[in-house]
Amino acid sequence: MPVRDSATHFWLPFTQFVFVPMALQRVPPDGDPSDGDPFLQPFSFVIVALGAALLLGACGSGEGEEERDAPVPAVEVVQARYGALPLREQLSGTVEARGQVQVYPERAGRLVSVSAENGDFVQEGEALARISGQSSRAQLSQAQASLESAQARAQEAKATLEEIRAQFKRTQKLAEQDMVSEQQLESQRALPAGEGAGAAGAQHD
Repeated sequence: MPVRDSATHFWLPFTQFVFVPMALQRVPPDGDPSDGDPFLQPFSFVIVALGAALLLGACGSGEGEEERDAPVPAVEVVQARYGALPLREQLSGTVEARGQVQVYPERAGRLVSVSAENGDFVQEGEALARISGQSSRAQLSQAQASLESAQARAQEAKATLEEIRAQFKRTQKLAEQDMVSEQQLESQRALPAGEGAGAAGAQHD
């Protein structure tokens, strides 16, 4: 009877080739392998099991080599110890003052600089802003000039008053001697009163 060898091929990692004979069966003349010699059938199961074991072993050895070739991760060892762990939180919000005060300057002028802004801490008496003093200095100079002019007019009025009083005294003496009329004396008497009022007004200005 003709004999046919049947085999199985297994492909493993690393391109290894294994040829395992599955069974040696007597093939009947009609070509049906199921009618072969029953004496060889138990050996076929043994051969199949042996091939499977070789296949699993080859796969396992390949995975083991890959694990050994993998790089070992670097780790840092720190000794545990007792200590304080600060807890910090960052929160966002808006801070508002309990009381607000409107600040006004004592005099008007051009704002030159601002030394404090909203939210700054300031001390009592600290300057918050600076106002230009050019207009104030100009007003002060004008006031001083007006004062000096008024004082000059007051001096002139005072001198005129003294002169009128002296002239009235002379006219009064002449009236006692009947050298001037009563009308002239009365007119001289009215002059000191008017000049005195003018001098007083100049001093008041």
